[in-house]
Amino acid sequence: MTKPELVPVSLQEIQVGMPMPFPVFDSHHTLLLAEGVPVHGESQLTALQDIGMFRMPDWRQGESGSGTAMASGRSNGFYVGASNFAQLKLQPGTLLHLRRSDLHAQGFVAVKLLGWLAEEDLLTSATASNAGELPLPEGSPLEVKLLAGNGIVTFQSAVRLACHAPYPYLHLAYPQTLTIRQLRKSLRASVSLPAQVRGGHADSYDGVLGNLSASGCMLELTQLVALVGDELLLTITLQAGGQEHVLVLRTAVRNIRTGDGNPPVVRYGLEFLDAGTADRLVIEHFIYQSLLEN
Repeated sequence: MTKPELVPVSLQEIQVGMPMPFPVFDSHHTLLLAEGVPVHGESQLTALQDIGMFRMPDWRQGESGSGTAMASGRSNGFYVGASNFAQLKLQPGTLLHLRRSDLHAQGFVAVKLLGWLAEEDLLTSATASNAGELPLPEGSPLEVKLLAGNGIVTFQSAVRLACHAPYPYLHLAYPQTLTIRQLRKSLRASVSLPAQVRGGHADSYDGVLGNLSASGCMLELTQLVALVGDELLLTITLQAGGQEHVLVLRTAVRNIRTGDGNPPVVRYGLEFLDAGTADRLVIEHFIYQSLLEN
């Protein structure tokens, strides 16, 4: 991978105690100081001089681009109250994701909504394992999540009765209160996943995927390896449908931001250019599962 060209930073461009107007890199393109972070004293400035300071020749303060990829942040929406379960107008067959609220280490299992009687019970299918050894015994407190419209609904329930005839099904306690998290139009999940990226040459770099949508992602590296408009080949591994999927995706850099940390990071907003149908389905399945479980 051919790294972007850098130019030396002169002392005249730095004012001690003032926020840096651009990110500072060393000669190996490793981020030393993020944009907006001040040099706190002469000793720090001397240390930076000894290392060697460089910047991008055409950096614009606050550069962020405008593409479809994501900015950093962990908020996927906000929480609002809902009146009652019946107003959700769910159809039979809607998937409910549930787990025991007293055993958070247990993952969610999916069941189908069969129907409900207001203020009494919800009727759901039983999972394959539940039909046998009943890992959800009667009385088990439950956390339940489901997708409804443009939100994720969460409520508390409990297993009231486990039936086996004429087929296995469950009676769950009718929810008294609901919480709905409104989702953005473009669903995205906050993640922390290992990723690898490379350009047109053999060199590759390890980074961390900060968030993910069906159209793009935010990738964190400690080095400057590309500029806005460059293409990168991204490799990530996602768990979806109970299987591990290794995806190799062609992406374009739509924005670049820097963040202070230890070590400081360069954040790349990447847009997926030609993801195939199979890859998109894996990504969307992973996002839905992540949103439901977090």
